[in-house]
Amino acid sequence: MRIEARPFAAMLDDLELAGVALQAAESMESHHEREREDEWVDTFRDLVRDEKGQRKALGDKMYDAYRELVRWSAQRALLGRSGVDIPVLGWMYGLPRGFPTGFDKTMWAGLVGDSKLRLQVGELPIATGEKLAFKQRVSDEIAAFKKRWDWVINPLVIAVALEVVVRPNPKTPPAVLHDLDNIVRDYLIPGIVPAFGTVSDQRWTIDFAELRESDPKLADAWGSNPTPPAGTRNGVTRYEVWRLPAVEGEPGFVSVALVADIDAKGDLMQQMDEHISDWRDNLSDDSRRPWQRRRPTGR
Repeated sequence: MRIEARPFAAMLDDLELAGVALQAAESMESHHEREREDEWVDTFRDLVRDEKGQRKALGDKMYDAYRELVRWSAQRALLGRSGVDIPVLGWMYGLPRGFPTGFDKTMWAGLVGDSKLRLQVGELPIATGEKLAFKQRVSDEIAAFKKRWDWVINPLVIAVALEVVVRPNPKTPPAVLHDLDNIVRDYLIPGIVPAFGTVSDQRWTIDFAELRESDPKLADAWGSNPTPPAGTRNGVTRYEVWRLPAVEGEPGFVSVALVADIDAKGDLMQQMDEHISDWRDNLSDDSRRPWQRRRPTGR
């Protein structure tokens, strides 16, 4: 378990700086790479729609193997863009300061709150008797999300984390402002984990029995007990919750993303720190004479 805390003002400073660092590192190649990644969803859709023709062309065994490979890539692509990234998170907090982005922070929050790639479960309960209704909305939204995306995410073959964005109702009494951890534990995880079959560790997504048949040497490298204790299987790899300021005259919302968690990127706080660190190192490196600069590592 990893718990990190920092003052809110310091977090905003880091978020703003990370946005600058990310912009400095952005390239057309990274943009095209994201576009190519998104093509996997279309490839999987075409593969499923033309199953009869594809089976005839490839044979059943080859088709099944190829479909599972493409499913993994399609889920990685789809759930890789369901969460907010550092720039969008910054825009939702009104960053960068003193620099207009074309949309104000409430509009960016509204776009996240309307995204069909996320579960939109409405406002948190703030009055007596509203908890059951909120839990029902969570169940209804899970069902709607599965109806929309089950063709690609069922079965779920990748590990996922939860990313939650909360904007309270402006009329929320301070005494009932929800603890962010409890929002996830009490309302979201109990419905999401069994509905989607999410697992707490990426190792649960590996079929080690099949691996022992196809590559015994690699299977041996994992050891005799490659998975965590069986009782820890069900869950999510991690979760993070971001609370936005309430907006007068606007309703609150809870927006949840199942985020692909297979690239060891960590949560947004960790990504912010890494981008700032890389940017700092590059700036330091650029100030050196050419023969003193570090060579690219291929990272």
